[in-house]
Parts: sequence; C-alpha cells; structure tokens
Amino acid sequence: MFKIKINGVCYGEEITLGNHVGDWEHVSIKFKGSEPTHMYVSAHTFGAYYTYDAKNHRFIYEDEDTREGISMSPVYPKIIHFAGSHPILYSAKGSHGLWGAEGKCIAFHIHDLLSL
Repeated sequence: MFKIKINGVCYGEEITLGNHVGDWEHVSIKFKGSEPTHMYVSAHTFGAYYTYDAKNHRFIYEDEDTREGISMSPVYPKIIHFAGSHPILYSAKGSHGLWGAEGKCIAFHIHDLLSL
C-alpha cells in the first residue's frame, strides 16, 4: 500500500499497485427496441463512438474523444465484430482499459507516471 501523489495531486491514501484484475473501463450500448444503434468504448482518458451496421451485424467507427489526463494516442479499429449477440472487446493484461481490437497497448508503470 502506498500514498500516491502525482504533480501535487493525491490519488488516494492507500492504493495497491499491480494488475487491475477485473477492473476495466466501460462500454455503453444504446438500443432502439431490441436492436443496438450506437456504442461507446472507453479506455482510460479517451474513447470511441461506433454506429451499428444492422445489414452486416457489426459496429462501424464514427468518432473519438479525449478527456484530460495521461496523454495517449490510441488507434481505434474501424469495425468491431460480434460473437453471437455480443460485440467482441478486449481488456489488456495489467491494464483496465477496454479495447476494440486485440494487440499490444502501452501500459504506464508508476515510475512513468511520477516522471510526468
């Protein structure tokens, strides 16, 4: 357990460092009746908006947003496919970001954050 202060901001009295097991961001899906229309995939301080393509049963990338925080430049997949009735999304090992495609992502370690 540690007291974490970054750039003078306290991020909690006691924080356990390590993998964020089972702790990820979120996905929001908007429905019209029983059919999805839009989806937002969140990862840390940014996220992507998708529109449902009913003809091909997939989500198509529309736009992205970035909020204040750790500066990152994510690459969003243009298409998110389904497994049955669920979109296929990924959570990275040691991270709690939610991603629209498998692959490698950049993870920040506490010593990286302290040097910001």
